[in-house]
Amino acid sequence: MKRFFAFAAAIALTIVTLGAQAQKPSPGKMGGKMGGKMGVGAPGMAKPPAGKGVVGTSVGSVKSAPAGGSFVLTTSKGDVTVDCSKAKFRNASGQFVKADKVTAGTSAEVTGQWKGKTLAATSVKLTSMKADKPAGGKMGGKMGGKMGGGKMGGGKMGGTKK
Repeated sequence: MKRFFAFAAAIALTIVTLGAQAQKPSPGKMGGKMGGKMGVGAPGMAKPPAGKGVVGTSVGSVKSAPAGGSFVLTTSKGDVTVDCSKAKFRNASGQFVKADKVTAGTSAEVTGQWKGKTLAATSVKLTSMKADKPAGGKMGGKMGGKMGGGKMGGGKMGGTKK
């Protein structure tokens, strides 16, 4: 009889322990949501990759055109040197553009990793680019230069000749 109670107690203890384990979230499912509560060295928590800098984003205007794969970005916190040699450039609508679109005065949002005081850019989004000058005259190229000087007529907007 003593053996039966010892066996039953062992089974009951096992069931209680397994029930408690089932209630505890696994690190893979809850790792991102519970990261701050469990502490830095908690077992099973993902650690940041070794040797990589802090990821960040800086917003400002380009101080000078890129030279040698880098440029200076003027931000509200001061000037930031941006290494853009491995970056992808996009315009405000998300389309890829060439690096030569980065000119002085262009507003940009740069995302990358901080390596000391330099931001190694992975993505450069040009939020507002300086408009290119039109090819001819005040109004530009194909429209005939000046207002009303093209094929549209002799300066009247209505259209009937008298």
